[in-house]
Amino acid sequence: MGNAIASKTPKRLKPSHGRQWLALLALLAAGAGSYDQAVYRSAVAADSFPRGGKSRFLVLRLPEMPSNPLVAAAGEKRLEAWLTALQSAGYNLVPFTQALAGVSGAAGLPAQAMVLVFDPGYRSTYDSLAPILARHHVPAAWITQGAGVEQNDLRFLSRHRLSVMEHSGLWEVGRLGDSTMTFTLDGRSYRWGPDAGRYVLNGKQNLAGLNRLNVNLSWTGPQLLAILRAMAPVQDSCLTTGALLGQRVGVVKPAAACGPADAFVLEAAPDAHAASISWRGASSIPDFSLIVEADSMFDDLMLFLRYDPRQRQGIALMFAPKTVSVMQVKDGEREIIATQDWTYSGGQFIGSVSLSGRRLDLGVGGAGARTIELPELDGTPGKNIKLQVYSKLRGVAQAKSVRLLLTPL
Repeated sequence: MGNAIASKTPKRLKPSHGRQWLALLALLAAGAGSYDQAVYRSAVAADSFPRGGKSRFLVLRLPEMPSNPLVAAAGEKRLEAWLTALQSAGYNLVPFTQALAGVSGAAGLPAQAMVLVFDPGYRSTYDSLAPILARHHVPAAWITQGAGVEQNDLRFLSRHRLSVMEHSGLWEVGRLGDSTMTFTLDGRSYRWGPDAGRYVLNGKQNLAGLNRLNVNLSWTGPQLLAILRAMAPVQDSCLTTGALLGQRVGVVKPAAACGPADAFVLEAAPDAHAASISWRGASSIPDFSLIVEADSMFDDLMLFLRYDPRQRQGIALMFAPKTVSVMQVKDGEREIIATQDWTYSGGQFIGSVSLSGRRLDLGVGGAGARTIELPELDGTPGKNIKLQVYSKLRGVAQAKSVRLLLTPL
């Protein structure tokens, strides 16, 4: 197998919804059913999440409704479809404060716990959607602009209406802070994270900067479910690929539902040196074990862990034909932490990784695992998992019949 991993001195290696409303009306007019079936034929089953107490929850920021009656009616129909889809798929809609308390406490939360948020909460949105939420008995958080309320701005609800909402048992009312990224709820201050709008999952490790997914008005119920399933982690999962809004994306599926058809090919286009795919479903899992298998690969295989694509930072493992390198990535720059000699001459590839805090246990080629102490990382520890193939030659990098098994720790 070669030499044991040798630690080295690090060395450097170089909300506007106008367009959404147009798309929504177009989809409603055309009928989106056949489109859903074609795009989401690979969507996973409704029991994607395990049952029992959990320490993670999802946040959806629902879009505002305009005052135009025709467009508002279309939006109301869309919300009905979303709520029906979410409830039929087993999502548990809980109050925001319950989710925040549950993720920090021993009791945890129900499986598939989800929070609905309206921010900045316009009067026209309340008039259109409050009856629908009440009919479905769904709780939600209403985060509004304090200055607008105090100045009796007619775009916002009055203090009396907000008080009635708070006493209804369904609504929690918060106020925006000094910026649109901060708010108060139940007397406590919170902040949206830098990726708010793009990620849906929240865990204990990112309470200082919460995630939320901005729901697009053009999404149908099945589309929303497919997006959530592609982004949300489950216990003992396989990481595979699927089609989402016409693009190939990483999809997380329960291991029990995975089979030979979930193996995939990752290969560079004829004019490209590399190809990659990411799984946002790991965004709230800081610690996990991961097994990577491929029937064959050429040339280099790179595995990025806790990877933040926005900051271009995380941990990278590069499996080259003669060397395995463990690197820290900062601002796109790679810094070697440790290396290991090995020989890959074709055929099946097997690698295993266990990541817990700053400890990385790495095994390759069926040999026993080696332990590496990682440096401190800036920012939150739970981010994407990304797999990439690379070659200096264009159009030849590939990995065939790739299989990944993830177990949160």
